[in-house]
Amino acid sequence: MARDIPGFFDILLPSLTRSVVAGFNRRAFQVPASEKINLDDLARSKLQPSMLFELAYSRADQLLNNHDNWQDVIQSALSKQKRYFDYRETPSPSDEDLDFSGAVAKRIIGGLEFIRHTYRSDSLVIAPKIPGMHWIASSYGDFALDDHLIEIKCSARNFSRADYKQLVIYWLLLLADSRVHSSKPPNFGVLFNPRLNLITTFGFEELIDIAGAGMNCVELLGLFESLIGDYGERARL
Repeated sequence: MARDIPGFFDILLPSLTRSVVAGFNRRAFQVPASEKINLDDLARSKLQPSMLFELAYSRADQLLNNHDNWQDVIQSALSKQKRYFDYRETPSPSDEDLDFSGAVAKRIIGGLEFIRHTYRSDSLVIAPKIPGMHWIASSYGDFALDDHLIEIKCSARNFSRADYKQLVIYWLLLLADSRVHSSKPPNFGVLFNPRLNLITTFGFEELIDIAGAGMNCVELLGLFESLIGDYGERARL
């Protein structure tokens, strides 16, 4: 993904500094905990935290689709983890792993219900498609609700610059696609941490105004397309 190219985002949004991220994070608020999670299970687990989160996300996805089969959850999580270059063989999840992941999954669902209630909408989309561009393959986000793009970040820490970067890249890809297919890109990004039960919401145009070094959305999209094209050309040399 473009967010991982060294220096790419420093050119695209040079003013998205730690202090700006901290400012957006100060808006975060806690949602009521729908399920207790046992952090001792996390500490004892032999699985990587990323695998535990993948299990939780897959379980939430399954329950939202009115399905209930842990073996399907495990296979789905393994399939997603194997896409990453740093994947390594993982032991089978223990009962404690499944208990922990199941509790986090219920928190994800509870957080989504809170967001749906807040914005008075039932149009939740699971795994919205994110179009590709040039050498960037198409992918899928976590969730979308009307004009809100929602990403789940399960961590012991607050949201990072990388979390905002990911949503901005998704938004730019959707914005570019909207100009071709006359679709409507999202207006807002939502980050939700089910481990801490924290949610923060921001407007994409607002973030660009603050961090885009004077560029508007059209200018930023033009720069994004140019950078993607230039990197693809260099990679072929």
